[in-house]
Amino acid sequence: MPDASAPTLSRLRRVHWFVPAAVVVVVMHARFLFMPLTTDEGGFMAVARWWRQGGRLYDDVFTDRPQGMILLYRVLDMLGLDNPFGIRLLAIVFAFMGVAACGVITARLAGPDAARLGALLVAVISSVPKYQGYVANGELLSCAPGAVSLACVLTAVWKQEHPRIWLLAVAGFFGTAAMSVKQTGFDAFVTGVAVLAVIVLRRQWTVRERWASVGAIVGGAAIPVAAMVIHAVATVGWGPWWFAIVEYRTSTRSGAAVTDWSNLFGSGRHAATVLTLVVLICVGLAIWHARRKNWPVLAVLGCWALLAVIAFYAGGQFYPHYWVILTFPIGTIAAVLLADVRVPRVRMWLLAGILILPIATTIRTTQRSLERYGALLGDTRLELNELVRDWYRDNHNPGDEVVALCSSPALFYDGYIPTSYKYLWPADIAYVPGAKEQLFDLLTGDDAPRYVAEYTLDDACDPDGWIPPVLAARYRVVKVFLEGDKDELRMLELVPGSTATG
Repeated sequence: MPDASAPTLSRLRRVHWFVPAAVVVVVMHARFLFMPLTTDEGGFMAVARWWRQGGRLYDDVFTDRPQGMILLYRVLDMLGLDNPFGIRLLAIVFAFMGVAACGVITARLAGPDAARLGALLVAVISSVPKYQGYVANGELLSCAPGAVSLACVLTAVWKQEHPRIWLLAVAGFFGTAAMSVKQTGFDAFVTGVAVLAVIVLRRQWTVRERWASVGAIVGGAAIPVAAMVIHAVATVGWGPWWFAIVEYRTSTRSGAAVTDWSNLFGSGRHAATVLTLVVLICVGLAIWHARRKNWPVLAVLGCWALLAVIAFYAGGQFYPHYWVILTFPIGTIAAVLLADVRVPRVRMWLLAGILILPIATTIRTTQRSLERYGALLGDTRLELNELVRDWYRDNHNPGDEVVALCSSPALFYDGYIPTSYKYLWPADIAYVPGAKEQLFDLLTGDDAPRYVAEYTLDDACDPDGWIPPVLAARYRVVKVFLEGDKDELRMLELVPGSTATG
């Protein structure tokens, strides 16, 4: 009789593939579990809390992310994990997800013995603090389920005599779920669709199997899309939702509309110190691999890499965390190509070359103190937010509102400091029609906030110079935290009975 325990033992052995990678993820993320939240993390939590308390997304509170992103943060809020530890724990969970998925992808393309290598390389490369690999940002939270989608497609159809239909449905679900977190999370899913399309067009299966495969992946993909559309139409209407996640992004916040080359060069310098040697080794191995004419594997890897570059460019702003998009295919490509090197000594030297810079830069970064944490991220508001929160805690009355000029979303993440101004990000103030006017009306109206935390007024949110005269007429300085040409922070308090016109 066949041994009924054999499949279970096989699955347990496969779990062992990912233990080293899981340890690496925890070690590389642990230093940042209690560090202050970044602008995006704090802003997403503030939006999620407003939504949970009855605010309507894209109307009462604005965000340019699909509902999936805010839903993840809302779940954390419901679980009482609305703090740096809880949000960074979310990042660890999704890092686990992405790392395991890339291990499976490596196993399908290079054999089961390569799975551990794939998971390990992606764990190291994707977690590097230089480009905020430990942050629960849109790139990590969308790329991880995207990788799951591709892993499911390859498991279902790669070198399979018959497709595994249910896995294709799962692949479709995770593929569009990735894009429900961030619009640019399409690279791995589209790669999986391309793989399935080639196999279907080659007619390797029966007509019924081909139709069932297409129907399964389309059906699975339709579930998150339908959920987003139904929620949008039922709550705020099609127009505000479509504007926020499509029109606004494509017209003002995409590579096709605005390309911030200075950010690309700035963040690229940090990424280059980590990824350049990895990419060079991958290119060399790919050339050597091509001589063996293993074209199907190279085609899959090349397609994923190309689409990841397109997704990277599509964002247009090129913040450091954009580079996380590229780390999933780069790590997987390195593992697949490295697994085919048959000389153990050569393979070990190449592996060391891939890992040395990511590990070295991570060790250097984790030695930074809290005071230098903001400099690491290129955002000094992280420390400034802590100063504002401490001062507010000692001086406010219940219900006293604060407006941050020109924006500091993480200031409002825990609900302790209230605000009625619904645009939390500087770009939203600058580009959403009517946002600047609403800010002006709020500061000049009868219900003006008691406090204004004046970080830095820039031309983006106040191009016509409306706000300084209003602040001079209605507010007085009650606390100066920092003064200087670059980093500045003053707390202003509304003068009772003051008025302003404009």
